[in-house]
Amino acid sequence: MAATQHTADAADGLRERKPPAPEFPFKACLRRFLFAAGGVINWHWHDEIELCRVKNGRVRCSAGGAQIPLEEGQVLFLNAGVLHLFEPEPGCEDAEKETILFHPSLIAEPGSALYARYVAPLAGSRAIAAFSFDGQVAWQAEAQALFDEIYHMDRSAFGWELTCRSLIDRLWLLLVQGMKPEARPTPLESALVNEQRAKKMLSFIQQAYSQDLTIDAIAAAASVSRSECFRCFRRAINKKPIEYLTEYRIERAIDLLTNTDLTITDICYQCGFSSPSYFGKVFRNMTGYPPRSYRHRAEKKDDSTE
Repeated sequence: MAATQHTADAADGLRERKPPAPEFPFKACLRRFLFAAGGVINWHWHDEIELCRVKNGRVRCSAGGAQIPLEEGQVLFLNAGVLHLFEPEPGCEDAEKETILFHPSLIAEPGSALYARYVAPLAGSRAIAAFSFDGQVAWQAEAQALFDEIYHMDRSAFGWELTCRSLIDRLWLLLVQGMKPEARPTPLESALVNEQRAKKMLSFIQQAYSQDLTIDAIAAAASVSRSECFRCFRRAINKKPIEYLTEYRIERAIDLLTNTDLTITDICYQCGFSSPSYFGKVFRNMTGYPPRSYRHRAEKKDDSTE
């Protein structure tokens, strides 16, 4: 049997934000918390549907105003556009999760009758942000089996895309029938407005993190006051704006450390830090290692998995 093809991303939170290829919007990868900034996959969202399964350890997902504990083997559905965070439970810092990402357009063309009937009721639902299942119900057990088949399929085989699409269609039908999105209450409008404002400010930070950002600049991205900016961040992700900015800069630094040969000083300034010494201090506080040691550790980890 051919070897399974998937990616094992070191800068976990970052790679989650990189979308699947547009010609076939699907991606399967292994997420390692051990190499994520601060040990968590920080707040983010994407246009793709995400399905993930805890490979080892215990993980907690925050999404839609709820915290969802996940045991080994459990599968989580995350809807498109949902702001979410993953973190390992205490004592499970080496936890891993297997992830599948696919765009809803893979199932049916947006605007078509098929999309309106089968895709939009769930992918466009504001009532279902996330849903976990452990296989205790028949349809959930079948969905778990399909997840396993999709994740481990041989992506070097001729025609794998057609097989993958067929399996996702079957999985999607189970999800729509099993989760019954039409029967669930819609979140309050105020919560939706707050999330949209938070996304605008988070997007601004992700685009301008290398600059000398201020609270006023971040607030202006969503056309809100400074005080509303703080309230919005607290409600959406329970962090202060500068706290998230610093974490995002460290995530970008991890990506550059593990995927480029740039010097530590170059990475420092590219990620918006004022000096290498300050960068080193913040990096060590978040990851437990100086930047250079982190790079060497990541290289050794990659060598051991080849």
